[in-house]
Amino acid sequence: MRGQPLSELRTALEMARVRVYDLFNDLNSDDAFDVRCRHEAATGTRMRQHICRPQFKDDISNASARAWVYGIKDWCTGGLTQECIFDGPAAQHAMSRAQAEETREGPTQKLFEAELARVLLESPELQQAILDYEALERAYDEARGGRGPRVCARPSPPRRCMR
Repeated sequence: MRGQPLSELRTALEMARVRVYDLFNDLNSDDAFDVRCRHEAATGTRMRQHICRPQFKDDISNASARAWVYGIKDWCTGGLTQECIFDGPAAQHAMSRAQAEETREGPTQKLFEAELARVLLESPELQQAILDYEALERAYDEARGGRGPRVCARPSPPRRCMR
């Protein structure tokens, strides 16, 4: 791995990450636990990040949004006017329906973590894929001069995220 260009290491690292998720997705017992990755722009920026999350999180988020919309529609029987939508009772009704959907996330996260632990214990192939990924990650960090990943999740990040 020494002497490889950073672009090749980055590509190998991404392929190793995809392999880990693909193996887990094939081995887990529920499609809701499948991990999907995509590039998304964070709120308030055009900077795209590679985000990976289990399907159940997207499903719950979508169900929560639908519950909010239908909560507003149910309350505003005379039509969707600004007065009705932003009226306290309508907004509260819609919010409580959305929050009811979101309460599923905690218990489902626990089930996901248990499934991940089970699959990891039962699959030497997944264990090896994770070890391979970690080795490539170390090689990539070393090739970058020992710098770790960028740290951008601070309360007041600088204009450019620092390493």
